[in-house]
Amino acid sequence: MITHYGLWRPDVPSSPMVKEAEFFKSQGGLTQPWGQRWEPIEDCQTVGSARRKMAEKYNHPLSHIYFGEE
Repeated sequence: MITHYGLWRPDVPSSPMVKEAEFFKSQGGLTQPWGQRWEPIEDCQTVGSARRKMAEKYNHPLSHIYFGEE
């Protein structure tokens, strides 16, 4: 189940953007051009867990600003 959407940004690889799936959809992410590069993230309970999952996928550590994010 898709729970979040994330955007990996090569220019700031330690800071992937993440939105909850319903919020992403409500903003038009599935239909607007700005949402085309966002990736679905499955089975995460929190934004923090989704962000960690995305960082793991791209094999890159997260910025220290996310330490402690749930």
